[in-house]
Amino acid sequence: MQGGGLVFVFALPIWAAAFICGALVSSKISAWILFFAVLIIFSALFLYRSWVLVILFGFFCGLYRAQWGDIVSLPEHNFFTTIRDYCDARLALFLDEPYKTLVSGIIFGGSSGFSSEWKQVFRSTGTMHIIAVSGANVAFVVNWIEWALRKTIAFPRTRFYVAAIAIGGYVLITGAPASVVRAGVMAFVMHVAPLVGRRAYALHALAFAAAMMVVINPSIARDIGFQFSCLATLGLIMFESPGQKFAGMISETIAATLCILPLEIYYFRTASISALIANSFVLPFIPILMIAGGILVVFTLGPVLFATFVADIVQFFARIMLQILAFFSDIPGSSASIAISFSVVVVWYLILGAYFCLRCVRQIRVPI
Repeated sequence: MQGGGLVFVFALPIWAAAFICGALVSSKISAWILFFAVLIIFSALFLYRSWVLVILFGFFCGLYRAQWGDIVSLPEHNFFTTIRDYCDARLALFLDEPYKTLVSGIIFGGSSGFSSEWKQVFRSTGTMHIIAVSGANVAFVVNWIEWALRKTIAFPRTRFYVAAIAIGGYVLITGAPASVVRAGVMAFVMHVAPLVGRRAYALHALAFAAAMMVVINPSIARDIGFQFSCLATLGLIMFESPGQKFAGMISETIAATLCILPLEIYYFRTASISALIANSFVLPFIPILMIAGGILVVFTLGPVLFATFVADIVQFFARIMLQILAFFSDIPGSSASIAISFSVVVVWYLILGAYFCLRCVRQIRVPI
């Protein structure tokens, strides 16, 4: 597959990336001029498949869409956030601080219960994403839902509908932050593809999810959580290592770190030297605390003895996790203050993008 065929394979990811970049740019160009530019470039695509035309089409679509503002805005408080607050209150009955805030942050997101000292520990070790519920949390939920449905429901379409409702409910319970919405939409696309006879590609699902979110709300392209989530997921796709559990986890951690590091330095002027090692040590605790924390919420509705027993287990793992983070945070030079220009960020991602394209050319042979 060469030339136009490769453009066809990568058309959606390239268009989505260019579209998001266009939505990020503050343009004073007339909406009518942008509209006709989009039409002209789209017409040219029918005559000639070109990487340049795909990029221009996406960029001008982003410029044009940004002119019209957001469509949907979720209310700050709703039925689902009430459920989240109730579960958080139940955890507070059996868990001490800062363990309650850690477990609640892993399951539902949020770090308001942490002291300034603990927040600094998470920042210096590059693990703040752990308590800012993200796509990884959705992935754990999806995997457990799929496992449970395979054991109980035989029909694929029925499993899909139940999974879609469960994923949607979890997204809303967490308050629908950009990173979780992105993961939820991506999971939905990955589940729909086999039902309609198409092969599910994670890269295309990511591109579709990110683009659709920006189509609905262009302002979300400026959300730091959205940017980090998309880039970290892209890193996981780049370095995916099927069948290699430990080595795969390490390579995925490296990939996610490489993809968000330049943007993290650019925004926060800080780089965590110990982030890679610290994440490798504490990531295995996340599914344990998610599952045990969820069980604890359910058990708080029953006999106190059972809930206390589960709470002791949860608090044991939470204590170990925080002690590990505190250890890495106390290492001299675990974080450093660094300032870089935006041009350095662009060059960094161009290099990663070139590597990614070469890797995908070798792996993807059939367009969808």
